[in-house]
Amino acid sequence: MAEDVYAGSVMYTDEALRRVQDIMQDAMDSVREICDKMNDALAQEKSNVRRDQSELKSHLEDLKGYEQIHESDRAAQQGDCKGTREA
Repeated sequence: MAEDVYAGSVMYTDEALRRVQDIMQDAMDSVREICDKMNDALAQEKSNVRRDQSELKSHLEDLKGYEQIHESDRAAQQGDCKGTREA
């Protein structure tokens, strides 16, 4: 009878430990899934930031081109003004 009780307690403990391992595995799988989703979201945001940065650089280049044209126009206007004063 004592052996039966002991055997039963060993079997119960074995089953309990198996359930604990299942719970731990489920937790690990859930954490991995959350981390994967978070990494995907961060990668997408990083891509968006790179796209925005590229777009800003393009606008900056456009502004530099506009600034050069504007400077040329300003210089030409100043030249015209000097020419009319001397005349």
